[in-house]
Amino acid sequence: MLSAAIEFGSGDENPLLGNLPPMMYVPVTELSALDATLGVLFAEVSARRCGHSTVLDRLTEVLFVQLMRYAIERRLVEGGVVAGLADVRLARALTAMHADPARNWSLASLAVTAGMSRSRFAACFSEVVGVPAMEYLKRWRIGVAQGLLRRGRPSKVVALEVGYGRSSTFGRAFVHVVGVTPTAWLRSMEG
Repeated sequence: MLSAAIEFGSGDENPLLGNLPPMMYVPVTELSALDATLGVLFAEVSARRCGHSTVLDRLTEVLFVQLMRYAIERRLVEGGVVAGLADVRLARALTAMHADPARNWSLASLAVTAGMSRSRFAACFSEVVGVPAMEYLKRWRIGVAQGLLRRGRPSKVVALEVGYGRSSTFGRAFVHVVGVTPTAWLRSMEG
């Protein structure tokens, strides 16, 4: 039996976490893709060599990604980004947003990416993911921005890196999503 607790910090920047169940039971026999990962993980636990914790941390991350793929393929999570990733068309749009948050996305361009009409995409995205596509994009951008700010990147640079041409527009979006300015949020993270 393998049990793991994964800490995601505040989790602010990852919408994946919002709709995950508090616990997921997955019979290892159903996950042949995990055999190699689990083999290396158990060998590392037994050996306790130099770099042990770093290797275990990375292997746990790989295991988590493999489990998320399993949950997506089996549609184990209803609603949220995991459910969106289980839908082939929505997955194309979500993956594109995640890969290039700074791109000047519109509802029409996301619909084209998904291979759907604009109205069908908007309705389907809202129904499956639980928020309108452009709201999801805003939240994704702000989540990415939080990670960059936490690493010490200047707010003006972060604004550009996540798709906001002006710091003031970025600041308004940040307040809309987080409830406070980027500066106030950073101060709260330090305290």
